[in-house]
Amino acid sequence: MKRGIKERFGEEVLAKVEKLGQDAEAFSR
Repeated sequence: MKRGIKERFGEEVLAKVEKLGQDAEAFSR
């Protein structure tokens, strides 16, 4: 159960980081 939560949390973090990266790229243009 903990492992599942950890994986789900990791996916959310990756998604947020990816979105932030896209926002930063769009902002720098």
